[in-house]
Amino acid sequence: MQLEYFEEVAHSVSADTKGVGYVAMFGNRKKKLPSEEKARKISNDIITDTLKNIPAFSFTENGCHMRAHIVAKRLKDEGIEAKKIFAISTNEKPIENDNLQTSSKYINTLGNKTNLWSYHTAALIEVEKEGKTLKYVIDPPLSNHPLTVDAWLNKISKVPLMELKNGSQILKRDYRKTNLGKSTIWRDSIGNFRSNINIYFEADVEFMTPIHMVEKKISFDDEYQQAKEILLPKFNFEAKAAELATFIQGKGVNNLTQTDITSIRSQYTMDQIALCIAKYSSGMYKGHGVEQMNLDKKLFPDQEERNFMKFVVYAISLGSPMVIQMYSNYVNTLQVKAGSKTNLKKFKTDFPKIFLILKEEANNIGKNFEQDLFK
Repeated sequence: MQLEYFEEVAHSVSADTKGVGYVAMFGNRKKKLPSEEKARKISNDIITDTLKNIPAFSFTENGCHMRAHIVAKRLKDEGIEAKKIFAISTNEKPIENDNLQTSSKYINTLGNKTNLWSYHTAALIEVEKEGKTLKYVIDPPLSNHPLTVDAWLNKISKVPLMELKNGSQILKRDYRKTNLGKSTIWRDSIGNFRSNINIYFEADVEFMTPIHMVEKKISFDDEYQQAKEILLPKFNFEAKAAELATFIQGKGVNNLTQTDITSIRSQYTMDQIALCIAKYSSGMYKGHGVEQMNLDKKLFPDQEERNFMKFVVYAISLGSPMVIQMYSNYVNTLQVKAGSKTNLKKFKTDFPKIFLILKEEANNIGKNFEQDLFK
């Protein structure tokens, strides 16, 4: 109790008045690290559980910041404090200059299993082994076991990345120069990077993305709740659509049996099927329009049901992302295509996740999608 009191007093004193006594009490205290054996077992269990039970952990097209935060929280719950490790790599292209890549379990919108990023992040831990401090990266789905930093970098980058000491502070200072056109890392104030940036660095566990390093921070626990309640459902939803697209591409639309169709209709929601068709059509079909038409007929033999699914696919294809200049015309077109308020209500009721996505897209541009749609 007395020690706790003196710790509180000592830490309440400003840095310039802390003297020898403070250094003697706290200056030489070393953070106790978990053993490599313990940390490896806990990390392996987390990796196995997340890959098995959370669809978003097999979806590398997006969401690394969410996965890293959830892994860090699980490590914390097991008594292991984590950091984050960030890698940023861009090529010479001015706009689409993502340079980091990895293979994926599911296809992306282009129909392949290689995803590109301008940055990537994961949870980082320090462990003790034979008196030495070792660092490991925990990054499902890239690996089913902890990786050394070098191994992690080799998995995601084909070019050497330079370690940037105090990276988060440097990014924050550099961001302030964007409006003057003098920044060397940031290309603009919305989070894009300049060409030919190839760096990696450690950062505080509370940072979810690079842009968070320059904005006001919220607490780790608040960010975890955001990741769990908002990001996780979103990426789980997208992962299921990607999973279905991967199955259909692998089997081939024309080779789908009635058993396959029955399985799809029972294992996936109408929302997931609609997102799959809308988002992955260009990469999923080998015969393009012909196969899409055949898939529509196989999945929805009833003409009325098929037409309604086409309406929903149209809605999500043109409504995400939403553009304010096209918003009024988009809403008017949906009203016309729906034909009645009854069908609009059916859209909201039978496709709740798609409808929610469109509401959020409209909210991002200052519009009330539901109110405008039902006028």
